[in-house]
Amino acid sequence: MHQQTASRATNLRLTSIDIVRGLAMIVMALDHIREFVSNAPFDPTDMSQTTPAYFFTRWITHLCAPTFVFLAGVSVFLASAGEGRGTGTLISRGLWLMLLEVAFVTPLGWAFNLHYGFVRLQVIWAIGGSMILLALAARVAAPRIVLAIGLAIVLLHDGLNAHAEIFGAMAPAWAVLDDFQIFKPWPGHVIASIYPVLPWFGIMAAGYGMGGLFQLPAERRGPILRNLGLTMIAAFIALRAAQLYGDPKPWLLQRDGLFTLMSFLNCTKYPPSLLYTLMTLGPALLLLGLAERLPLVLADRLVLLGRVPLFFYLLHLPLYHALSVLVVWARGYPVGWMFVDAITIGHTPLSASTDYGIGLGGVYAIWVCGLLLLYPACKAYARIKRTRRHHWMTYL
Repeated sequence: MHQQTASRATNLRLTSIDIVRGLAMIVMALDHIREFVSNAPFDPTDMSQTTPAYFFTRWITHLCAPTFVFLAGVSVFLASAGEGRGTGTLISRGLWLMLLEVAFVTPLGWAFNLHYGFVRLQVIWAIGGSMILLALAARVAAPRIVLAIGLAIVLLHDGLNAHAEIFGAMAPAWAVLDDFQIFKPWPGHVIASIYPVLPWFGIMAAGYGMGGLFQLPAERRGPILRNLGLTMIAAFIALRAAQLYGDPKPWLLQRDGLFTLMSFLNCTKYPPSLLYTLMTLGPALLLLGLAERLPLVLADRLVLLGRVPLFFYLLHLPLYHALSVLVVWARGYPVGWMFVDAITIGHTPLSASTDYGIGLGGVYAIWVCGLLLLYPACKAYARIKRTRRHHWMTYL
């Protein structure tokens, strides 16, 4: 009887994690198709130019990266039962993710070009680097110590305020570790350190250290996660209102209450500030505490996506890029420039001219179309992964 109860708790635990991870992936896809095809001539977080629709379309996607990274830490704990086992496997997976970011995600996902003139070190890179650091930490320290390390990084990182340029020749190394920087390692090549590893490792280490919560039965775990989530949200509101510490970007009174709220929520992601982390992980923990209450028909679909996260990620970027090419072609514009090196075309494939893009309604429509194409592919791969169990599938 005890064994059956433990098995049921484990199943529910993994289900709640996959539900939230699947939901985060769906929202993440919205942000990426917005970058690919939006005709907005402004940054959605620029208070002087943005609109509420564009701002909140961008803001809701902030929840994705911290949720991915935190749950990666939780998953490592559950896989090793908090004993630091499998260090070699974790390091190899981390290196594999970092290689994928450089060799596939930027050239074939974002740029459709193999020149490798522009490399974006983003969330897959940060997860891979954090896994390597976590493997080393978990090997020598108990989960509670890893939790303390992670919380210390999250809490104190904003006080560090050390930018890469002060390190001279070592600036690129520091940028990869702890600063948002764009640098040129050699002529004709640019590397953008968008997700520096250290602050994201802090979030992953916190997830690993809190992994024991997910071994509790659902009826005990749920209230704890909900209370933690609400506490983090309250801490965000209090610290953000005080404007004493936690984010380098202050909020300012705007032309009306809605825009003031937008300014209040407009926290720093690159690298993630303390307030950004509280603002995003608070709702994530709240969702983890509520996930098992979702209707079964919705939960099952989210679980499926949450169990093949890397497959979804690697597939969605070229798919949405291809859909954006079709949009440009269908509107009668040339598409050849969408296949050139990203160093030539700028930050996103459609940033060369807003004439090529479409409005926010069209962005949402293409987002939904992409999800409808992605779901059957993920379902087929999940079935293959479940039935064949090849070792290489653990890396995808």
